[in-house]
Amino acid sequence: MMTALLYIGAGVGALVLVAAVYLLLNAVLSGPAVPPSPFPHRIPLTGPSGAVAAMGDDEAWAFFQAMAPPGFVNEVCARILIRMDKYHPIRHLGSIRCPVLLQTCDADPSCPPRTVDDAAARLGDRGRVIRHPIGHFDIYRGEHRERALREQIEFFGQHLAPAEV
Repeated sequence: MMTALLYIGAGVGALVLVAAVYLLLNAVLSGPAVPPSPFPHRIPLTGPSGAVAAMGDDEAWAFFQAMAPPGFVNEVCARILIRMDKYHPIRHLGSIRCPVLLQTCDADPSCPPRTVDDAAARLGDRGRVIRHPIGHFDIYRGEHRERALREQIEFFGQHLAPAEV
């Protein structure tokens, strides 16, 4: 949750959190007799820095403005944000038995390299880390995308090659 607040800003994060808590309390206080709204409260998925959005960040805003397909609806259910602090996939790394490729962007505030380093340490020799000196959304475009895809193809080629019979 702290990483998310640093990413979107404390003021905007507080507004989003208030909206999410309101919706959660409304659901709890309404009780089981009241079905959930078929029209949940939505906020923008992305917006410029300072905007009330799940990702109120200029980099995210520019990426979605450039890459979103026609008809893209820039919204997300606000209630999903109340659970962000519960999402810790790193807790499940001990159950992974196959090789894992971890591609990290060094200038990514939403997934800092130290988080990837922690994951790699937990995976031991099953984890392979490849660093990219770019931001979160840069890896989805141009030469950075091509490099990342080549790394993925090489990794899968090494680990998914048919066994000798």
